[in-house]
Amino acid sequence: GVTTGAISVPFIMAFGLGISAVRGGENNQDDSFGLLAMCSIGPIFAVMLMSAIMGNMGAVGPESTAIVYNGFGSVAHEFGVQLLENLKDVALILLPIVAFFMVYHWTLLKLPKQVILRLFVGVAYTYIGIVLFFIGAKCGFMPLASRISTSMYATSPYLVIPICAITGLFIVMAEPAIHVLNRQVEELSSGTIKQKTMLITLSVGVACAILLSALRILFEIDILVIFVPMLALIILCTFFVSNRITAIAFDSGGVTAGVISSTFILPFMQGIAGAKGLDAMTYGFGTIGIIILVPILVVEIMGIKMRANELKIARINKQLDKKEKHITIIEFD
Repeated sequence: GVTTGAISVPFIMAFGLGISAVRGGENNQDDSFGLLAMCSIGPIFAVMLMSAIMGNMGAVGPESTAIVYNGFGSVAHEFGVQLLENLKDVALILLPIVAFFMVYHWTLLKLPKQVILRLFVGVAYTYIGIVLFFIGAKCGFMPLASRISTSMYATSPYLVIPICAITGLFIVMAEPAIHVLNRQVEELSSGTIKQKTMLITLSVGVACAILLSALRILFEIDILVIFVPMLALIILCTFFVSNRITAIAFDSGGVTAGVISSTFILPFMQGIAGAKGLDAMTYGFGTIGIIILVPILVVEIMGIKMRANELKIARINKQLDKKEKHITIIEFD
């Protein structure tokens, strides 16, 4: 789920849209989506294969502790360390993409200088924004989420249930990748599927997912008890919706598990598990997987409802056509 984030979603989606547009054909719009889902499925197989090859990792290591600041000096030092690390890491992320584009530009595209300048300004904004986000997430966002969940569980264990549901409703608004996907869905569907409809649908899906994750920790439910039935329902629903809705649904699952989910919801759940005395590795992880699956199912349900409405309208139109055949028109001079 975390492999499809703020960088990969716009790039991979634009890449897939470009290929399907150039190829053309009747299924052009249907094939425009689904690439993000494949980018989520691939890492799942890769990590499972790694586990099968390496075997059991052994005992769980010590739990990570939140950063503790002792005055302004320690705050400035931590932010400085994170700044230097992220300046290098983000540069290593973006440089291959820029290098690939420049080689393609010199050999085939030959774009005007104004376009190249605008693209590099965009890359600079992206670079600065991601560096600042990583610093904020590491130094403040993740420790804050862990502290909040631990304190909340100590106050009242069942207080986390409504809080998780409310958080899920609004966290979708902060995911940048979701807005990119929703805009593309509305454009390629010619307005049939509105951005607002997608946003509400995904908000409900993520709220249910985070609520389910909290219940899983509170009642110590095995992750397979959630994953297996939900995957079966998702596969069953694919037979009742179009290929386009299926592809959009799987892409939606990938983008809902973005930077906010991985930096706030995941440590939030790990904090609850730690406060309850459970293994944070076992009960903390899996949250992102649930956040992927539930929105897929919710979008498919939306697609089933849309198809039912289309069939209803077609049936009404057919009945009107039959009535029109029995109408006699008399013209008077």
